[in-house]
Amino acid sequence: MDFGLWGDKALAFIDTPHSEDSFINILEGSVRSGKTVAMIPKWINYIMTGPPGLLIMTGVSKDTIYDNVLNDLFDTLGEQHYKYNRQSGDLLVRWADKTGEHLRRIKVVGAKDDGSERYIRGKTLAGAYCDELTLMPERFFKQLLNRLSVTGARLYATTNPDSPGHYLYKEYITSEEK
Repeated sequence: MDFGLWGDKALAFIDTPHSEDSFINILEGSVRSGKTVAMIPKWINYIMTGPPGLLIMTGVSKDTIYDNVLNDLFDTLGEQHYKYNRQSGDLLVRWADKTGEHLRRIKVVGAKDDGSERYIRGKTLAGAYCDELTLMPERFFKQLLNRLSVTGARLYATTNPDSPGHYLYKEYITSEEK
């Protein structure tokens, strides 16, 4: 697949340090607008520089996360920089910099229905990547927000437009209170 150049909005999003991002960061736009392509370098930077602790990647199912995000993430990282257990959803990302070798644990979790929130109960999270956020149940999303309790934690999400009556649109995208 050929990609065009990123626009100014995408570059500004990618280049903004996570410490300056909001608690909830949603890239919302039409199909093939480049949301995931812009989110991947942002997420990699968060993996490497975000607050210590467990990260989570979530979508409707582990398979959809794999197809929609992880394939591109793995291509970007290179196979020597990650280890993924597709059955358990355990993902380890490793890198080296001038301070030494580093390893980050990420849990990949499906969120297909209200019962999926049990997979994140009790977890203390330092960050989250949500693929196709409008497809996730409200109960799961609100539990996820409660789990993001590490100081400096951020949520990054992509989604296509949905109904103006959708809870995400009303309570988070257009609400000035959040």
